[in-house]
Amino acid sequence: MLNYKYVSREGEESLKTYQYHGGDGSLLYKYLLGPFAQWLVDNVIPDWMAPNLLTLIGLFCTLIPHLLIALQTNGQMYGHVSPWLAILTGVFTFVYLNFDNIDGKQARKTKSSSPLGLLFDHGCDALNSTVIVTSLCTVLQAGNTEFSLIPFIMAIVPFYTATWEEYYINGLFLPAIHGASEGVVLVSLLFIFSGLVGQEFWTSATLYGNLPNNILLVYVLALASFYSAASNVVTVFMKKRDRFGHAVGNLSPLTFLVLTLTIVHFYSPARISETHTRYFLYFFGLHFAKLATHLQIAHVATEEFRGLRRTSIFLYIVFIAHTAASAILGGSIFPEDQLLFVLLGLSVLVYAHLVVNVVIQFTNVLNIRAFCLKTNGSLINFSQKNTAQNASPFSYELTESSKFAPPPP
Repeated sequence: MLNYKYVSREGEESLKTYQYHGGDGSLLYKYLLGPFAQWLVDNVIPDWMAPNLLTLIGLFCTLIPHLLIALQTNGQMYGHVSPWLAILTGVFTFVYLNFDNIDGKQARKTKSSSPLGLLFDHGCDALNSTVIVTSLCTVLQAGNTEFSLIPFIMAIVPFYTATWEEYYINGLFLPAIHGASEGVVLVSLLFIFSGLVGQEFWTSATLYGNLPNNILLVYVLALASFYSAASNVVTVFMKKRDRFGHAVGNLSPLTFLVLTLTIVHFYSPARISETHTRYFLYFFGLHFAKLATHLQIAHVATEEFRGLRRTSIFLYIVFIAHTAASAILGGSIFPEDQLLFVLLGLSVLVYAHLVVNVVIQFTNVLNIRAFCLKTNGSLINFSQKNTAQNASPFSYELTESSKFAPPPP
């Protein structure tokens, strides 16, 4: 189904008037990352390069070393990772961060800002939450254990609550220290440090008693994750007290995801989360990316957020039901590894359906194209002629109808 509408007619009209509101209080971004990104846009990035293309390149900067790590460790969350690969992953993670910073500046430079660009940026970041965490846990030798699952939860919870806050207060205002800047820089340094000193550092206990260094790091980062998420909740409570009950209800989709992960982890007869940890995380990572995308769609389209989607609920229930029935009967009804791969395959299809249809709908509504700015030899064509019906969604053309006015009161 390549003509499915994820946004209503009213939402489509809201897309045309959407205007981004936000700010970044990070000192690291203000004095280093931001100016460097602006220098790149002014002196390195060509004018014809579309912001969404930059975002996509950034995603591949983390995906390529991620796949190399998976190949080198035979898909496990432990095992030898070559020092050069750990360092390369750290460097590429930092490169990803810069692409994540320059795409918005390129959009402003080329006057091609759009709700699709914001959605595409957030969607790639949501996918990267799983990609980067899975790579980091492997390098840190967290293993096929709950200490690979906990960092995943630590990554997705503050990501969701930040997007949830943006939905309710109509703006993304980042604090002085946050995961999108300082967090990614820290992760990049951890990769490089691991390549320089060796992975053995993380499995030894040199920092605090008999606690392995990698487990100690997980505990410290868990506190930071909790603080970040709690800050988002407090902000929504202070600014939207009249809707806080409604807002808390929209935390339920994330709660359902984490609850499903927890139930399967503890009660799976075959211990599927430990025998196939990487693919277990891929399954939930895809559903998290799907959930975060739906929340962002609701934000830019000014629509009611419906996070409990039928496809995700169905796949969660299948996973839980099989786990419960197998636990009661004392053995797996269906081979759990095969079930996991079936559910993962279906999740890929469901997520791809969302991405393709949203790109098509947004490009048609906004009369733009997604991955190319240059049209007929000019930077941007501001023609008032509507060419959306004949447009391919994989190049970028902005018309007068796509310009954004302030949102209605």
